[in-house]
Amino acid sequence: MLPILPPLQFLAKPLLDMVVFGVLALCAIARRGVPQTHKRLMLLATIVLLETVIVRWPIAFVTSGPDVAFMLKMVFIVPLVGWDFRTLGRLHPATLWGGLFVIAAWPAYYAISATDGWLAFARWSTGLLA
Repeated sequence: MLPILPPLQFLAKPLLDMVVFGVLALCAIARRGVPQTHKRLMLLATIVLLETVIVRWPIAFVTSGPDVAFMLKMVFIVPLVGWDFRTLGRLHPATLWGGLFVIAAWPAYYAISATDGWLAFARWSTGLLA
C-alpha cells in the first residue's frame, strides 16, 4: 500500500478524475448515434466519479488506505464486463478501451502527482483561493 499523499499531491486524484470523466463523456457524446457504445462510455464516465462518493461511506476499511476506494470503484466495472460476455460473448470495444482508460488513470495519478510541474501547478491553483 502506498503512503497517504500530501494535500498538493492528492489534488491530482480529483482533478485527473475530472479529466478522465470529461474524455469519456465527450467520446460518448460523439458516439451517441451508436447506442451500445454511447451507453457503455457514459456508464464508465459515471463510474470514474464514484471514488469521491465511496470515500464517504461510513465503513472503516474504505479509508484504511489511499487505494481502497479506487479498487472499490473498479468493482462497478465488473457487472458491465459480465453483461458484455453474457450478451455478446466478448467484451464490447467501448468497455475494453474505456475500462482500460479508467484503470490506467490509477498509476497516472501517482506518476503525475509527484512531478515538479504538478506541484507548481497545485501551489499556484490553490493560491488562487487565498
